[in-house]
Amino acid sequence: MQFLLPLRHLLYPGDVLWTEEGFRFSWNVMLMEKDGMAGFRVSEPSTGKRWVVSMMATQPDMLLTFAHYLARDFAERGYPGVEVRVDAFASLNGRPRQRLVDPAVNLATVGPWDDIHGWVRPFREVNPP
Repeated sequence: MQFLLPLRHLLYPGDVLWTEEGFRFSWNVMLMEKDGMAGFRVSEPSTGKRWVVSMMATQPDMLLTFAHYLARDFAERGYPGVEVRVDAFASLNGRPRQRLVDPAVNLATVGPWDDIHGWVRPFREVNPP
């Protein structure tokens, strides 16, 4: 198990340093430096009200978790059915920042086990260091 668990990142498609699928507890955890920022846009379609919440973020699963938290928090404040989208940009290993998440996707409707490639944009090699 200790040998196989760190190799599970080989089973995921795309660049796992970008999507971070199978990344935690793997042997390649020290192979990258990633930074980024995200601005969540919360809107209530029925009234047109909008809010913006900003944070530092580079991990897609944590962006999704925070989007679900925002949806619950706004529902508790009397705004059920809000839509939560994010403008998230990240830089991988010193490359220029690029969009991490599709800003058109309402993350409040994305489940934790849904395919990450449906809302995380693929990493594009631009100006390698």
